[in-house]
Amino acid sequence: MLLFHSLHNILLIPNKGEIMKFTNDVACTHENSAQRNSWRNVIMQVKRKRGGDYTVSSEWLLSSNYIAFYDDNFFTGSRLSCSAMMARHFSKETCVFIPAEIANLFRTSKGSNGLSVGVSIDKKAKGKIFQANVSINGKLVKLGRFKTEKEAADAYSESKREVVLSRINDCLEIYKKEPNAIKSLMRLKEFYK
Repeated sequence: MLLFHSLHNILLIPNKGEIMKFTNDVACTHENSAQRNSWRNVIMQVKRKRGGDYTVSSEWLLSSNYIAFYDDNFFTGSRLSCSAMMARHFSKETCVFIPAEIANLFRTSKGSNGLSVGVSIDKKAKGKIFQANVSINGKLVKLGRFKTEKEAADAYSESKREVVLSRINDCLEIYKKEPNAIKSLMRLKEFYK
């Protein structure tokens, strides 16, 4: 059940058998529309359970708390991610705003080929052989061939750490004049060390 009002938005959703109440306690203005939309996106991701069971902190059930986090951490071109911190819980401890080029590394759904992210079928091989691939600076790097999709997905996951650290270093240079970007990127870099 979804209820929206101009000042107090309430969203009731089932989450692990419970009803959670999200309250928008901030009046909608032109200046805060991006923050409110971002908060709504968090709510909708939890509601849809996109990619699995996501949860949200009780603190972020109130929009003003999320908006304060947003204002302290957002920078142009960034996306909110809890997957980057290996979490499925939206909170100030588990989320970080990161550049889109890094956020894309944390897709968790199946690729367009129906296989795990970073996995394809080697069409040149006889039989069904899985190949792990990763994109580094726009170039496709083949990580190897594997008998099972799981083995290929594991190889992709292991290489992702190195790719993430490399992209973080690139982005530190690109966003060097954005204090929030530097703060978020350094937090992510520390997590992946």
